Amino acid sequence: MASDGNSCCTKDSTESSHPFGVDDILVKIGQFGKFQRLIYPCIFCMVIFTSVISLGFAFTASRVVYRCRIPECDGLENSYEKSWTEFSIPKTLSGQLDKCHRYRSSNSSSGQNSCNLESFDRVAETNCGEDFIFRDREITISNDFKIFCSDEWKLAMVGTINNVGKFFGIFLGGFISDRYGRRFVLTYGSLMSAVLGSVRSFSPNYYVFVTLGFLDNLFGATLYPTVFILGLEIVGPKVRVVAGTSIPFCGGIGGFLLALAAKNFQNWRWIERVFYFPALGFIVLPWIMPESFRWLLSQGEEKRAVEILQKAARINKRKLSDVSIEKLLQSNRQSLASAGSDTKNSKFPIVEAFKVFPWRIVICLLCWFTNVMVFYGLNLNLDFLGGNKYNSFMFVSLIEIPGILLPFLTMDRFGRRRSLFGYMFFSGIFILAMNYVNSEFVSLQLALYLLGKMTITASYQTLYFFTSEIFPTSVRNSLLSFCSMIGRFGSMVAPLTPLLANYYASAPAILFASCAILFSSMALLLPETRDMVLPTTLQEAQNIGQKEINAELDAEEELLETTT
Repeated sequence: MASDGNSCCTKDSTESSHPFGVDDILVKIGQFGKFQRLIYPCIFCMVIFTSVISLGFAFTASRVVYRCRIPECDGLENSYEKSWTEFSIPKTLSGQLDKCHRYRSSNSSSGQNSCNLESFDRVAETNCGEDFIFRDREITISNDFKIFCSDEWKLAMVGTINNVGKFFGIFLGGFISDRYGRRFVLTYGSLMSAVLGSVRSFSPNYYVFVTLGFLDNLFGATLYPTVFILGLEIVGPKVRVVAGTSIPFCGGIGGFLLALAAKNFQNWRWIERVFYFPALGFIVLPWIMPESFRWLLSQGEEKRAVEILQKAARINKRKLSDVSIEKLLQSNRQSLASAGSDTKNSKFPIVEAFKVFPWRIVICLLCWFTNVMVFYGLNLNLDFLGGNKYNSFMFVSLIEIPGILLPFLTMDRFGRRRSLFGYMFFSGIFILAMNYVNSEFVSLQLALYLLGKMTITASYQTLYFFTSEIFPTSVRNSLLSFCSMIGRFGSMVAPLTPLLANYYASAPAILFASCAILFSSMALLLPETRDMVLPTTLQEAQNIGQKEINAELDAEEELLETTT
């Protein structure tokens, strides 16, 4: 999963005069000592849990493969694949057995039914009713709550409703985290999600299931941004990039474990219980997870912050002098006073940003929507590949790991803009190419699909960096949150895309590919931020693109002078 907060790797223009801060303390007491190493397993478990919250519906609410029960032919030992289905059940355009229709029986109402070619009128079709034969032994809410045929849209709505809950949860988590602390959000958010998920595994009907799913995602959406921020706040500057990269790795591992559990249990109730029951253990977080000392200092709670820093020094077997603590507190008091003054005199609200560079914001919003839709859409449209959906989901989850690493190899060499363009463009090309590969070449289809997922993951990761760099400090968090909010609409659309396959099998792939290719070119219209100091004001942010244009004009003038 692409991660928040990656802008930690760049430098702000306000850092030229460096006051004594928390990073200086961490250098003294250990940037990633035993204290941090004891906390990080909890962080990793939390991220794995958030992956299950986000993607669990891919298995619990997935469609099952079924056909009509044919009383004339089906006996006591029923199985999905029978030779007589060739003349008793029509086929879809993709060559699969029609799930909801059968040929009308031509047997006389008197006498015993027979099962042969003459027994069915292959011109007249009729509905199955509510009697079906299933291909696999898996139990999802589809066959548990009798959601078949014309009601299958309800299955797609599960993911959309979950993401609506996540949409509101992101704002809820940000507000509560800044007001009441990181540990508060992680404790109550994880516990509420664990309780709701556990109760949901006993849902008696569809409506209870989706209601609890909405609430689960409402609370669960608060976890990832908060745990990511906490993970960055407790480590020193030299290991922050590595730490910030290791956290989203666990998102891919979480998807892998989810598919592994689904493959072995194949019952939606037990898939939920195997993850949500153990998550009830997060109730112990207040005793093992310290509050962020950075957040405590930002709230003026100096005593609690110092106690945690001294505890970290003891666990890391380092010394923390009273002089260092006093310098930290003095610097923090000055920062708080300055921040209070800046807040009162702020002249750079988000509305002003829209007036200064509206197209920059619009392009970012389109890129966010596309990246999120394609990223999650590829997790939910594994029917493209055929074969074993559990194994395919494992591959798609694990391929996120190299996708997270790729931007670190290209952003400094080729720049943010070209990297974003290239990853989005090639993701669309890979998905489009996969769509036109003959279904007999399963390995090639899988390879192209995984390349598409890897490159859109790299694009998503690059987009986090890019968005945080092209906007000024005064509105950076607000605009990053706004872009993430628009991205949530992409994750709401993604669960609905499998429905398009009912009308045209390749429709989801074409949608993903065309959006990725189309909007990738718009990324080239954004200003390049490689090797640039982060802007503080709107004017500085606007000048990023202007400086680039001026440099190009100067180069053209020099070329003209040399030729004349």
